[in-house]
Amino acid sequence: MSRLREGGWLKLFHSEEGAMATDYEQAIYNKLGINFEILNAQQIQILEPALKHIYGSALHIKDAVSVDHPGEVTQSYINLFVKLGGQVIRDGIQSLSIEGNQVALHGQKSYLADKVVLAAGPWSNDLLKCVSKPIPMCFERGYHRHYQFPEGPRLTRPIYDVDSAFVLTPTTQGYRLTSGSELNDKTAPDSFVQLDKVSISAQQSTYLGAPIENTEWRGNRPTLPDSLPAIGPCPNQDNIWLAFGHQHIGFSTGPATGRLIAEMISQQPTFIDASPFSPARFY
Repeated sequence: MSRLREGGWLKLFHSEEGAMATDYEQAIYNKLGINFEILNAQQIQILEPALKHIYGSALHIKDAVSVDHPGEVTQSYINLFVKLGGQVIRDGIQSLSIEGNQVALHGQKSYLADKVVLAAGPWSNDLLKCVSKPIPMCFERGYHRHYQFPEGPRLTRPIYDVDSAFVLTPTTQGYRLTSGSELNDKTAPDSFVQLDKVSISAQQSTYLGAPIENTEWRGNRPTLPDSLPAIGPCPNQDNIWLAFGHQHIGFSTGPATGRLIAEMISQQPTFIDASPFSPARFY
């Protein structure tokens, strides 16, 4: 995949002792065989010359991968789906109803389906409540903004400044700066307070160009009480399946969820144990 980068990513700490305080995290990496390295200030500069000299230690998680344009990756999946015989209908479905042994989807037109997978992220409950009890959900709203690349060295991998709580990653659209999560309703007004604050910290970390106009973004990331997604059949509706609640990691777990739900619907052996994700735990 042309969009994939395999250089890992950096968790950066301002102090020399910061990376040493991650014993539990390191134990998990060692248990799972994930390749990582603890870096000192000099090694950080060698690996990423674009960083300013403010970091005393880092974890370089070498087995992590990233992409430089998530939207193009998503479009590639859509293109593959169509190539394999799928059909994309953009109709703004507003509600569902049960019509005999089928599910009716109502938008500008109405559609009938033998089975429906609800994978509408933060809007999934809006549709689920038409035919069943909704699942408890809150929203980890996230924000980002793009900045032009500066003259001179650029970052070559995503960085996470642990002390200042921001992530900065190079993309095809410039640097993408991301702040922490905002717990709020999905319809609440936008609030860029966190993003504005971490933009100051990011300028202290590396050289950023000017903000790129019209690149501010806010997403409503669906979160369930136990931090696990709901993947599986709706307990009281045999022809409705659920696949949502991935918090802010849906981009990476989405493909695995697609495979898992397909195996379950087609009654094939699943490649992992699906029981922890069963929607029945909320009913």
